[in-house]
Amino acid sequence: MKKILFLAFALVLAVGMSAAAADISWSGEVETEAQWGIGDSDDQEVFGIGVDLDLDVAVDEWNSLYFESSFSEFDGEYFLELGEAALESNLGGWIGDFTGAPLPFGLSYKVGWFEQEAADIADVSTHGIENLQTGDFTEVGHQFSMTFVDMVNVYVGHGFDAGEEDIAPTIFGLDAMIPIEGVGDLGLELVYLVPDKDMEFGDGNFGVGTYFGMPIIPGELDGMLAASYTMFGDADVDWAWGLGAAVSYLDGLVAADFSLGGDEDDALDILGLGLSSQPVNFLKLEAGLGIALEDDNYGGETMNSADVSLTFMPGAASFTLGYFWINDDILGLDGTTDMAFGDVNAVDSSFTGLYFSAGLEY
Repeated sequence: MKKILFLAFALVLAVGMSAAAADISWSGEVETEAQWGIGDSDDQEVFGIGVDLDLDVAVDEWNSLYFESSFSEFDGEYFLELGEAALESNLGGWIGDFTGAPLPFGLSYKVGWFEQEAADIADVSTHGIENLQTGDFTEVGHQFSMTFVDMVNVYVGHGFDAGEEDIAPTIFGLDAMIPIEGVGDLGLELVYLVPDKDMEFGDGNFGVGTYFGMPIIPGELDGMLAASYTMFGDADVDWAWGLGAAVSYLDGLVAADFSLGGDEDDALDILGLGLSSQPVNFLKLEAGLGIALEDDNYGGETMNSADVSLTFMPGAASFTLGYFWINDDILGLDGTTDMAFGDVNAVDSSFTGLYFSAGLEY
């Protein structure tokens, strides 16, 4: 049933795009990727290549479509993945233009196959734990959002129940980023996720995140601090927490961050460190290091993961060369480079590898 719904949705998109072809505008990104690596425990050599395609289509001033997909071959296996495909409508803008009386708030609606997730304002790290861990879901669904004074966003999202294999989760959220004149930005986020349609409503996951950013030396040094706490209604672990901080010198000439996290089982579990430098607008260096603070986790390794990359950006193109090492039990650590293809977890051991990507925005 899910496939039928998606095919029907894709057909509607195709017909709508054809009918409006004279007026629509296009933008997006295409990226090719390659990675080569060796599994540390058994010298398993793997190689992967892939192509990612992102497409944004502005049909008119109120409606837009976007589409994300990837095709890859990794270690002899082929993968074709639909990332997202959705229609977004600015209902508030349309109502205001239609009635001649602008709404005092923004109202938008999204429907299709897409990931419904928290804004996660508490995540300020480039190589650390996922701070707000309430969870997310990707399936055929829809979402209503209301925005007040361009600072506070309230939304509710729901997955369609298309058969026994679907769980029809529901997510509620509020996030706000409020500028305080002469001081900085103060953020707050509340998220409640009910992962399964058969769960009691009170068994959902609740998360709260906070953020504060301010100029330490105006015009030169900026600082950010964020924290999160998540309660799980129906899981092996009752709660988890995260703390992150970051500084940026001269708008990213040099930036550094760290993140700490833990849960009910291990109150202080892991440390993530990140460092980046962009001396000119076409060159950027990123590095990340994950350190296990609990000896019994992450395969007993103190160093959990490492990721170093150099990106060259001539105009609309980008070329990245990187190296990573990752433990076989990463538990949520994110690398500094987003590699949408070639899941390193496909290798049943620790993994050492090189990767290369070339992208073009249009």
